[in-house]
Order: sequence, then structure tokens, then C-alpha cells
Amino acid sequence: MKYFKIYFFFIIALGLIISSCSDLQDDISQPAEVSVHSSQSLVKSSPDFHGKQLVNKKMDDCKRCHQSDFSGGIAGVSCSSANCHPTISVHNENQFNPSSQQFHGKYFKAFNKTMNACSQCHGTTWAGSSISPSCSQCHSTITVHTSNIMNPSSSQFHGKYITGLNWNMAQCRTCHGSNYSGGFSSPTCNTCHNKPGGPESCNTCHGDFGNASRIAPPRALNNAILTSDPAVGAHSKHLFELTLSANTACNECHSVPTNITAAGHFDSTPKAEVKFGTLASGVGTASYNFTDNTCSNTYCHGSFEFNRSASQYPFAYVADKMTGNNYKPVWNKVDGSQGICGSCHGLPPAGHLASTLSACATCHQGVINTAG
Repeated sequence: MKYFKIYFFFIIALGLIISSCSDLQDDISQPAEVSVHSSQSLVKSSPDFHGKQLVNKKMDDCKRCHQSDFSGGIAGVSCSSANCHPTISVHNENQFNPSSQQFHGKYFKAFNKTMNACSQCHGTTWAGSSISPSCSQCHSTITVHTSNIMNPSSSQFHGKYITGLNWNMAQCRTCHGSNYSGGFSSPTCNTCHNKPGGPESCNTCHGDFGNASRIAPPRALNNAILTSDPAVGAHSKHLFELTLSANTACNECHSVPTNITAAGHFDSTPKAEVKFGTLASGVGTASYNFTDNTCSNTYCHGSFEFNRSASQYPFAYVADKMTGNNYKPVWNKVDGSQGICGSCHGLPPAGHLASTLSACATCHQGVINTAG
């Protein structure tokens, strides 16, 4: 009887426990589902994809469950697992604070990252893709960082992009620093642009990219290299290859800017203005005709008058003055046919006493020898 009572009591107690648990189960309400973690949270094409949810949320919302470094936290799931977010460490606190070591730009330098690291989440054009906010909200010039930016033959070449911006180098300095040495985030421009001035060196655009002392065509701004192209013409002949006189300086035909942002350097006119200096000044006003590519009234090509009254050698005159032929050379005809003796002045010049070519060397040995 004693055991029967104990057994009966046990049965009653068990029934009460089961009954109580059933009542509790019936009363339990489902916890609110975290909205980002729907069944479609890992489907990129879904509006519930967690990356799209982040557009209206903050990374701190992720940290509540996945820990501050996204390694798992109370959720027990690392955001970097399965190679989903291989570069997630860039998204730490203060990622938008340039003075912080966590600034995303400094992350680039510290871990030797490339723009491809950003494109994994922000899309190949960094416009946000289907998972993350657009980088262009802050980086308005991010389109320069597309594929083939280092390929001169590509339409995406960074030089062509800058040309489209009318050579606004300030946009480059936004990422690459005031001296183009790398800035907060990007590689140094000075590895390739290794001449004084870096990317702002004259020979970046004008002349030989590998030789800062040759800052004129060939290789014009339109990439022309033939002298028949007016953009190339006789630049090299005047600047580097003259034999009858000293080489001509750039400022004898153009206004040379003191720096890349100088007034008049970049303007709306498609061709470089020709502004002759004192060397070219002769009789009349020196000028250049863009229609037929000819120079007129230049001292160099025979626009001169020498008065006997002002000369140290009046014996050489047979008239009150000597004059040249005022020859009009064609700028882009560089075949040697325009530079022969007698083109720019007579043999001898008008007003000069009669002479022969072999005798010219007596006084003019700097430009002619006894063989003529």
C-alpha cells in the first residue's frame, strides 16, 4: 500500500508537469524575425538580400550579432566565412574618418589592396551593385578606376579620362595626394611619372614621355607623330635640330605657362595659340595662319631690314638698307626643301655688295663655310 501511494503521487505530479508545459507552449509567441535575415537574405536578386538592406541600415546593426570585427559574435556566423566578405575588415568603426587608422583609404595602403577589393561588394563600376552603397557618393571621379586604366590603347586609359575632364588634375589629387605620392588610399603616380613635377611635368602631355628635356612634338596631344600633321610640324627642327642658329625656345612662339593651372593653359580653343616673341619680330607683325599653316613676317625667315646708317660694316652696303625675302615657310612641310640658301634672303641679300658663296664665310663663318 505504501508503494502504491508513492506511485500514485508520482503519476499525479507528472500529469501536472506535462499539463503545465503544454500550457506554456501554447502561450509562447514567436520572436520577431530580424528583417535582414529572411529566407532570401543571401539571394542577390532578391529585394531582401542583406546587402540591399544595408543601404538603409548601418554596419553597426551587423555588429550587434556578428561582433565588432564580424567574426561571428553571438550569432556564431562569421561574415567572412565561405569567402563571402574577404575584405570585410575594411568596414571597421571610423572607416569614413580620414584621421583614424581605420579610415578605408588607409586600409588600402596598409594591406596593399587594389580597387578590385572594393568592386567585390560595390560593383565593377563602384556604383553600388546589388549589395552595397555607391562609392560615387563621395568619390565622384571613381569612374576613372575601370578596367584597362593603364592601357594607352583602351578608351578607359586614365590619360584619356583626364583629357575628358579638360586635364583637371585636382580630381587626381583627391585620391593620389597633393604631390601624387599616393594620398590616403591609392598607388603613387610618380612611379610612372618620374620626372620633376610628376604627372604635371610638361612632357606628360607634350613630346617625349620618357625625356623631360624634349617637351614638344612629335607625339602631339592628338598622339600624332608625323611632321605632316600640323600638331607636330617642325617643332623638333626648331627646338632641337637647328644648324644655322641656336635652337629656338618654346616661348618664342608660345606663351609658356608657369604651372599647369596658369591662365590660358587650358581653354576652349582646340589649338595652341601662337604668340611670337622678340626673336621672330621683324618688319611688320609676325603671324601664323592656321588655314595654310604658314608663318609670315618672321625675322627668322627673312622679314628684316638692316640700315647702313646703324651698321658697324657700312662698306658691305650698296643701298641704304639690306632686306630679306620675307619667306612664308609651310610649318608642316619638313622635307628640307624650304631651308635652302636663298629662301629667306637673296644670294647675297638685296642691298648687299656683290659676293660669292665661298666668300660669305669671311664674315659669316658661323652659318656657312668656304664650300658654300
